[in-house]
Order: sequence, then C-alpha cells, then structure tokens
Amino acid sequence: MPRATRETWKIGTATAFRDDRGVLAPMELAGLISHPARFFWIRNVPPGARRAGHAHRSSSELVIVLSGSVDAVLREPGGQPHREHMTEDQWLLIPPGHFVTLERFTAGTVLGVLAIGPYDTDEIETSD
Repeated sequence: MPRATRETWKIGTATAFRDDRGVLAPMELAGLISHPARFFWIRNVPPGARRAGHAHRSSSELVIVLSGSVDAVLREPGGQPHREHMTEDQWLLIPPGHFVTLERFTAGTVLGVLAIGPYDTDEIETSD
C-alpha cells in the first residue's frame, strides 16, 4: 500500500511472496504510472557514488529497489531536501519537476526504473 511522504511523491512497498523457490513481487502499475516509454536499471554503483541529481521537466519516473538498499534525497521545486531510505521491494514515484539524488547504495543494489517519455537531455533539469 502506498504511503505519501509529501503530497507530491509517493513511496510504497510491493507485496512479495517468498518460498523455497525464491521471491515473486508483482506490482500493479495502474494508478501509479501510465504508459511507460522506457525501462532502465542501475547497478554496480561504486561506494560513495551518487546517481540522478536532477529533475525531469514533464515526465514521471517510478524507481523500484529490486535488490539492496539506497537513500533517495527528494526535493520539491524551491523546497527543502527530504531523505528516504529504501530497501528491496520498495518503490518511489517521482512526479515532474521534483529533484532526486540517489546515494548510499549498499553493495549489490539493483534499481529498476520505468519512465514516461523517451530519453531526452532537454527534458532534464539539474538545478532549480
């Protein structure tokens, strides 16, 4: 069930089914993100490295922690930073215009990201 940390972004946990065959974590996208145009993953992040550090002008992203853990530092336009520690099976929905920096990756962390819209460098904002 999603929980809103702010009115603007949402963090939730996927229901994971665990047994001796492993883990199955299905995730319903309806109501979270519509018509994702691309999927990418982030892995093998060196200790101390940061990823993201930007906002998208008009597209949303859904970040899913597939393995490990990471801190997401979120900031609304003109707002104060808010840190959220995320562990596997948790997800973060980032709306347009909201800055995120991903840091404090544990060894072996893998993130999956669904994004609305194709990759476009003109869509990326690095400061507000």
